[in-house]
Amino acid sequence: PADVTGSVLFDRAARGQPVDQITSLLHLTEDNVVAAGVPVASYVSGPGELKVSYAAIKDAPDRLALDLDLEKTAVHIPLWSKAAGRGATVHADLLLDGGDIVAATGLRARGPELNVTGTARFPAHQPPVLDIPDFRIGQSTGRPC
Repeated sequence: PADVTGSVLFDRAARGQPVDQITSLLHLTEDNVVAAGVPVASYVSGPGELKVSYAAIKDAPDRLALDLDLEKTAVHIPLWSKAAGRGATVHADLLLDGGDIVAATGLRARGPELNVTGTARFPAHQPPVLDIPDFRIGQSTGRPC
């Protein structure tokens, strides 16, 4: 199940201005996430909410923002877990060029004993580059040298 809103700019758009915008709020359950091909059953239980905001930008990369709210979800993955009812969020801002992801900014995950921030680049014909300059996951921490 999802709630969807959208808008289209029919007037002339200036460079860098959104032309089309769509926002979806997806109501996630274990069953519908597994049915979508994401094998999460052994790692999560309970519902989650995913907000997906897309904007087509004139003469600039399109933007896709992902916001995952895991407050009602119990999570059990290596290095980190949390009970349902404890707040946790995951966010990413993706830049798209011709439908391809070219960069991810504002990568972050927050929750009990969880604080990860970073960015990613996806250079053509090269491996992706993930930069996580600072993190805390459970008892593990990392900082730039």
